[in-house]
Amino acid sequence: AVIYIFLSGLGPNVPIRIYPVSIVNADFKESFDSVGINQVKHKLYLDVSMKMSFVGMMFAQSDTVETSVLLNETIIVGDTPTYYGNGGMTASVE
Repeated sequence: AVIYIFLSGLGPNVPIRIYPVSIVNADFKESFDSVGINQVKHKLYLDVSMKMSFVGMMFAQSDTVETSVLLNETIIVGDTPTYYGNGGMTASVE
């Protein structure tokens, strides 16, 4: 792998063109994770995918490019109860 670093930029220039083949597909995704007592982490993502065509002098190849972008991350803090009554059936401290 190190030899390729030394040889980079020494070969001929090969033009490569990239063309969009399809429209961009975007979809929202969200997740909720517990992060502590009465705390929830909410994450909102935008998933983007698009089919691209790579065209060079002697080849053409199509591939789908996908990425996920984090749009928002929020910690939602809930109320802490004033006492814990063990379900309300017995006393919490004996």
